[in-house]
Amino acid sequence: MQRLLIRITDLIDGSPAKHDRIVYFSLLLAFLLNLALWITVVVAFWSSSEYIILQYNMYFGISSFGPWYWLLLMPLAGLAVILINGLLSFQIYLGYRVLARIMPAMAALINALLIIVVALLIYINS
Repeated sequence: MQRLLIRITDLIDGSPAKHDRIVYFSLLLAFLLNLALWITVVVAFWSSSEYIILQYNMYFGISSFGPWYWLLLMPLAGLAVILINGLLSFQIYLGYRVLARIMPAMAALINALLIIVVALLIYINS
């Protein structure tokens, strides 16, 4: 585990992508959106002791019930997307600069879409 962390640290320190403003601000925006997503899920559903609606289908209505903490999988998935896209962006920056700039921006977009999904789930459950 320690070797993996050292390799990740060396990848970030040795990559010129850490000086690219687009990559930096996209990752920062993605992390801020993910933090807002964590806070929104916890604040909105913390007091729910019963099952909540987890999935709603337009044609058939409610598709899935479950405990509120299952919604924490959404911010966790958003965080995984940020980490994977960020590390891949640092890895491929020298060869594919445009793609290395797009990947963190897509991570921010995915987290923004997850916030919209959580807002709709809050609306459905209220």
